[in-house]
Order: sequence, then structure tokens, then C-alpha cells
Amino acid sequence: MTLLARTADWICYEFPPGHGRRGLKRWIGQKQIWFLFRFDGSDSEIDITAHHPPEFEAWRWVTADEAPQLVVAFKLGAYQTMLAELGPEIRKLSGAVG
Repeated sequence: MTLLARTADWICYEFPPGHGRRGLKRWIGQKQIWFLFRFDGSDSEIDITAHHPPEFEAWRWVTADEAPQLVVAFKLGAYQTMLAELGPEIRKLSGAVG
């Protein structure tokens, strides 16, 4: 992978009331630094079962325009903030960003 860009600051979102699993500490949200990488490998190298328990059930490539439509509503603002910041770099790669 090749690092292309990162967000300048933390991007935060809050979990909605009732979110989370029983017995776990109650978290109010997350803050993240987002990184834009170019994947230089092949799809066969992607193994979402490498960590236990797996965090994801499936994966697929999508465009930057599609990504915000696929996330849960409470994360949408974080995706929009990230795309506003990293959009120019993504446009250089793909020619289009929402």
C-alpha cells in the first residue's frame, strides 16, 4: 500500500442511544484520523477473517460517491467530513467524488 493523504485533524461521531452490546463498557462515540492509501496488491490478499472475531462479514470495492450511502446514519457526517477533506486526492485517482 502507498500512503497518499490523511485528514489534518480528528473526525468525531457519537453513537446513538442504545447502541452497543450488552456487558461492554458504554462508549459515547469515536474519533478517527482517516488515511487514504492506494492498494498496490491483489484482491486475493484481502482477508477479513485474519482477526478474531472478524469485524466485517463481507467487503467490496465502491466509489467515493457510493460510500456515504452504505454507512449507518450516525456515521454519515464523519464520511462527509472525510470526503470534503480527502476529496481532491481521491479525484486525482478516480476523476470523480461526490
